Amino acid sequence: MTTIRDVAKEAGVSVATVSRLINNSGYVGQQSKQKILLAIKKLNYVPNEIARSLNRKSSMIIGLLVPNITNPYFPSIIKGVEKCAMKNGYMLIVGNTEGKETNGENYLNFFKQYNIAGIIKVDGTHLDTPEDIPTVSLDRMNANDRFAVIADDFYGGQLIGQAIRKTNHGSVLIMTGPMNMNVSQLRLKGIQSVFDPAKIDYHIYTTNSFQMEFADQVAREVIQKYPTIQTVIAPNDVYALALMQTWNQLGVKIPKEVQIIGYDGIIFGSYAQPGLSTIQQPAYEIGYQGTELLLSIINQEINYQTTKIIQIKPQLLQRNSLREVE
Repeated sequence: MTTIRDVAKEAGVSVATVSRLINNSGYVGQQSKQKILLAIKKLNYVPNEIARSLNRKSSMIIGLLVPNITNPYFPSIIKGVEKCAMKNGYMLIVGNTEGKETNGENYLNFFKQYNIAGIIKVDGTHLDTPEDIPTVSLDRMNANDRFAVIADDFYGGQLIGQAIRKTNHGSVLIMTGPMNMNVSQLRLKGIQSVFDPAKIDYHIYTTNSFQMEFADQVAREVIQKYPTIQTVIAPNDVYALALMQTWNQLGVKIPKEVQIIGYDGIIFGSYAQPGLSTIQQPAYEIGYQGTELLLSIINQEINYQTTKIIQIKPQLLQRNSLREVE
């Protein structure tokens, strides 16, 4: 493997001169610069990013924390982050926390060791990110987060309420995500802002997690507890698809006997039979705009001591899992 010493020897300059050019950390004469660039090209030298980061006090790497890499919603966020990061010369390290704060803390320690340039947090946990590392939260945020790009969850709940209100809904079950999460509270409030004035009765079933591995178990519990329910509002698309699969196995007709709407807008919802109506979150845009925000902080275009929260509107995807509008 070619080293910086090999480049210096080929160019006939000192190692310190090569280092100044690579790290843009000092003056290098034009003649020496041309010799170094020719040597780098001839030897196919690739700088050691970790070594460079030690000199610059930060790397060209962004750390991204997500709660569940297997959930089809999060890869769309990751794609947006990656696209923007690479466009601006940054690489990405993705940490899958599985919703556990201990996993998140382990990743944060790893990020600090490698002088990460900034952190993007989709985890929604109360992780204490280092004060000296720029951090942006995506999709989920806590009260103490100062920089975030999120979907308008209250508006998403309103879209659900309006879609259900227009149908022959019958008895309604609202399934919420964990109520210690702001997204769950906002979506529920959005639904209730439509249902309560219209005097629509509903039951509430709170799930303990958004994680995929609990979807089948929750589906069975819901069907057993509410065997005659006529409308279900699922906390996300994965749970909605698990319910639809179980109903299909039981011979329950969707949407004639029970109608359902999900949340997220993952691609698999369009392949379900019938197609899953859902609230489509702008996942890619959240990832891309969140990375733009982070880079603005890193480049000191935004004061890190201020606050900036960007909200993006979700939209209703009407498919065949809801009854026709009355």
